[in-house]
Amino acid sequence: MPPPAPPSARTPALRAATGIVLLAAGAILLLAVHVQLSFLSLHVTGLILAITGLTWLWVPVQGKREVLARKTRVVLRYLQWDAEPAAEATLADLLRDGQPPAAP
Repeated sequence: MPPPAPPSARTPALRAATGIVLLAAGAILLLAVHVQLSFLSLHVTGLILAITGLTWLWVPVQGKREVLARKTRVVLRYLQWDAEPAAEATLADLLRDGQPPAAP
C-alpha cells in the first residue's frame, strides 16, 4: 500500500479555493475598504493577501500530474462502461398490481 499523499496533493480544489479567497479578500481590502486605522494599513494588508493568493494559485502542487492522470483514467473507464439495455415495459405493465410485466 503506497503512503498517503500529502494534503496539498489530495485536495487541489481546496487549494485553488483558498488561493481565490485570499486573492478576493486582498482585492477587497486594497480597493474597496476606505477605513484608516492607526495600528494597521488595510491597503498594505490587502496587497499582501492578494499577492499571497496569486502565489498560492501559481505555485505547483507536488503530485498534481499523478492526481490528474488518475482522475482522467477513472472518467475514461466510466465513459467506456456499457450498461446492459433496460427491459422495456408499457405503462399498463407498470401499473398492474402484483403481476410481472409481460415479455416483449
